[in-house]
Amino acid sequence: MSVKRSAQTESVDDYLKTVSVDTRVALERLRKIIKVAAPETTEVVSYKIPIFKYQGHPLVGFGATENHCS
Repeated sequence: MSVKRSAQTESVDDYLKTVSVDTRVALERLRKIIKVAAPETTEVVSYKIPIFKYQGHPLVGFGATENHCS
């Protein structure tokens, strides 16, 4: 798993471009599940990871490092 993150990761799409293809596939799948389960959320990048906010508050986030994704 390769992670190449810069300090300027400003969108979830930008974030997903920084991870390996296998990791990107897994995180895109998770992203779709979150959007279906919580359609009223907004996506942001906070603390260098994608976060889904509901009514302005963090609801759930996901991310990847060299050895795992969560």
